[in-house]
Amino acid sequence: MINYHQLSQEMHRLAEFNTEVSELGVIFARINKLFASFIRSPHQYYNILENTPPNKKLYAKVLQQEQKELLWPESCDISYQISAIDGSQAGPYHVITWPKHFQLLNIASITVEYGPQQSYNHHSYAVFTNTDESKQIFPSEVDLATLRSYYEFREAHQLTKSICKSPSLLLIDGSLLWWSLDNKPEQVKKNCLVLLNQFFQDAQSRQIVPLGYISGTQSSDLANCLRVIYCKQATGGDVNNQVCASCNDELCTILSGLRDEFLFEMLASDQHKSSIISPLFQSQVEDKSAYEKIPIYFFYLYLDGECVRVELPAFCHSQMSLILTCLSDQLQKGHGYPVLLSDAHELAVVSVQDKKQIELMISSYLFSIGLKMLERKKDISKGMKYV
Repeated sequence: MINYHQLSQEMHRLAEFNTEVSELGVIFARINKLFASFIRSPHQYYNILENTPPNKKLYAKVLQQEQKELLWPESCDISYQISAIDGSQAGPYHVITWPKHFQLLNIASITVEYGPQQSYNHHSYAVFTNTDESKQIFPSEVDLATLRSYYEFREAHQLTKSICKSPSLLLIDGSLLWWSLDNKPEQVKKNCLVLLNQFFQDAQSRQIVPLGYISGTQSSDLANCLRVIYCKQATGGDVNNQVCASCNDELCTILSGLRDEFLFEMLASDQHKSSIISPLFQSQVEDKSAYEKIPIYFFYLYLDGECVRVELPAFCHSQMSLILTCLSDQLQKGHGYPVLLSDAHELAVVSVQDKKQIELMISSYLFSIGLKMLERKKDISKGMKYV
């Protein structure tokens, strides 16, 4: 039964909220104007960074000033080779009397050549996180995200050895940057860095273009750039904090919690554009040791309401024309999302039916060695059908 008194109060709060939104609209208009100016000509940003102490320069660096729109190519005239990699997991699986659970990782890759000589190849493999192989790579306890990233990059490294056409693109679902690597145990960090360096070196020598494709990016790099321009406190190095040390300005406070995708949404709406390709930036990471030899660049691609962050190694800078052409074709074929990444996801994902089959295989194997898989009461209850 609806509580009409409470509903009336909620509608009153909604009216108050609408007034607040109208007042904030003036501030967001200023932010949008500041962002448009920054994208067109970041000279003021350059000048501020030049006067910032070297140990405080943890902001994105602008490499190109040109802002573009996405051009749809004629697919029949395009000839290129591209690969895509994705992974998924199943579990965790608990075993009675075992102190730790284990999980299954499934990694998949697809390589397609478009043009007169069309070809299609795919590969997938599964690995348990507690096997001898994974224990050798990760002797210390690590999170599942790191494990999955490692095996995805290992598959990418194997692809660089098998791809025969150059230049060729290689799409990875996610970032090329392992942001949390600096917090990992030393042996884990070392093993990951060895793989990353080998992957980037082989990709560079074989003229392969690795791209990290981050859909639904949570980054705030460009919002922080605006704070550097606007806020005097931010130039002292406080830009990485949630709020400035002694700044009570409402615009700066809003910028501190703003994501880059929102800036592009405002800009596209104001300029009546369905697509925007941002200038190229260099990512600034605190752990310089991981990427000191091969810096990571990035740009934003906004298309019909979705903002994507695309990352690439510095040695691929000269291939920007090829990158944009191939991405445009992939987005057109995939109706707004790279078609090959969608196919790689379908190949990698562990379906409900797969999970049932895997659990049956695990239970049968454990039974043969005198063990039993633990079934949680919650999972059993969810599986029941009630009348």
